[in-house]
Amino acid sequence: AAYVNRAFARSAIAAREMGTRDVRDAFRAALEDLDRANRLSPGSLETANDLGVTWFRLAEEEAQHGGDALEAALKAVGVLDTALAGNPGNPDLLLNRGLAYLILAQARSARQEDPRADLDSSIAGFRAHLAVSASVDSEVRYRFALAHFLRGQAEADAGGDPRAAWSTAFAEAEAVTKQDDHHARAWALLADLHRQRADLEEAVSACRRFTRLQPGSPGLQAVLGYLADLDGRSRKDGLAGWRLLAWLSRESMTQGEFPRARVLAEDAIASAPPDSELDDLTRETLRRLYFDLGRVHARLSEPVGKRHAAPFDIGDEARARHRDEAFSMLRRAIELGWSEAWELDANADLEPLRSDPRWNGLVDSLPRK
Repeated sequence: AAYVNRAFARSAIAAREMGTRDVRDAFRAALEDLDRANRLSPGSLETANDLGVTWFRLAEEEAQHGGDALEAALKAVGVLDTALAGNPGNPDLLLNRGLAYLILAQARSARQEDPRADLDSSIAGFRAHLAVSASVDSEVRYRFALAHFLRGQAEADAGGDPRAAWSTAFAEAEAVTKQDDHHARAWALLADLHRQRADLEEAVSACRRFTRLQPGSPGLQAVLGYLADLDGRSRKDGLAGWRLLAWLSRESMTQGEFPRARVLAEDAIASAPPDSELDDLTRETLRRLYFDLGRVHARLSEPVGKRHAAPFDIGDEARARHRDEAFSMLRRAIELGWSEAWELDANADLEPLRSDPRWNGLVDSLPRK
């Protein structure tokens, strides 16, 4: 009991000072106390829970100070998974499991490893906790929203469909701001999600709310300025509907935000008029979108370390699928009148396709000027 109490005191002091100084040694000392307590009284649910929490707080501190959080995060999930095996349905263990897998996923992302399985485990932990809890803290709901957002982001990075995960993240982040209007990080998350949904006015509003809650950051002011500029230019040009999505996709390509650009382009194409109703301007916009999609899929067909668009290895099968999709998108652009042979030759994003047997046939299919 003395070891547990001392560990609790050390962790409480460290948790209070997180963000103001390096408290990793305090968490390590707390872990030593908890390990002694666990050896003296093995099987204690409370000690196991405290061990898991302290390990993932140490992982958070490692990430905050540029260290490798993976080892501490793995320790956290190992302890909590073992405890849950004997106590399924325990609300505290379920919550802390969700938190631990979330920091583990972030640690994997920092190492350019695929975080999707860990994010799925985090979401499952949060969802199970929410199902058995009478009340939900706004910070817990925010972490649940964040896990969904990162799951969608990882899926988008890999060239998959992030929409379901982002939709849940949006609903949960909105719920957080209604529960706690002063939750700054929830407003920041909402701003990003509104931008992805092409709700620029709402994105600007959410970002302004964030900057009022956390003033004085040049980075936040820059984001707000960029969003306000996008909103102003889109209003000036009268952009709405699929044309706004197409324009935002091009803006994202310019910024190097390839996963965001791909999703916006796909949404624009899905809501564009059918071929029979295309005028020259619409046709030109669509062929540009298909060409850009071909570029993104071509980048995804490359191994990590070259011009790969994903920050982690998606595997040979997925890369081959993206190569096929790249050719499909480029052929569709050509069907709509794409005829810029020089850009096919010069665009570095298309380099992975040029050694493919299908490349010469694609070039030969270009309209003759």
